[in-house]
Amino acid sequence: MPNTIPDEPSLGLLVSIACRLDHGLLVPGHYDRVADQFAGIPHPTHLQVFEARLADARRAYEEIAGHGFYRFDREDEYVALLEAARAGA
Repeated sequence: MPNTIPDEPSLGLLVSIACRLDHGLLVPGHYDRVADQFAGIPHPTHLQVFEARLADARRAYEEIAGHGFYRFDREDEYVALLEAARAGA
């Protein structure tokens, strides 16, 4: 069966994924208000956080669409990474 996932995600899908990763994005200006609480301490703006989460969303989409690092034949290697981290915790 051919891959039916588009190579390029829609912007709406990326925004949805970003908001799923960071619910603070659903509150307009949330991170700007957080930055106000830490006057004098550099803190990213709401837009900067949103853009960063969009980049995360794009990377997640690439993995799902088969354009990332994941390969079915390497499943055991990826699981071993988690198991090693858990063993070292």
